[in-house]
Amino acid sequence: MKTKKEKTWDDLEIFTRKGASLAKSFVTVLKSCSFIFNAGFMHLAKLRNYSHVILGYSDINKAITFDFTNDEKAKGALKLTGNGNLSAHSRAFFTYNFLDPDELHGKYEPVKIKIPKIGEMWMIDLNKKIMPLTK
Repeated sequence: MKTKKEKTWDDLEIFTRKGASLAKSFVTVLKSCSFIFNAGFMHLAKLRNYSHVILGYSDINKAITFDFTNDEKAKGALKLTGNGNLSAHSRAFFTYNFLDPDELHGKYEPVKIKIPKIGEMWMIDLNKKIMPLTK
């Protein structure tokens, strides 16, 4: 006699982010030299698993990179703050890289990339602003 094989539910994840906009992933650059990571990106990149971010900039590629970490002592690590969307702030980053926050102000789509000899990280292409902001 055959026995009925029981279903497995090992992959079940209870959805607890009601009201969160998970459809689109954005990184918003503010005039205050801050980066806002929206709920969609937080979910995609599992940002709740990290406490800090290390910023990078490539002038050749016109791109800002985000390397998320839990190592608060890592060189350049910035604390992620916020209860809803997470954010990071660094006026020094903009100044050091001669970046104008008024010009960059807007929303960008983050992309996961692999950089040779460095590894995987997230990146926004500053030439591909998807939504300029007016405030």
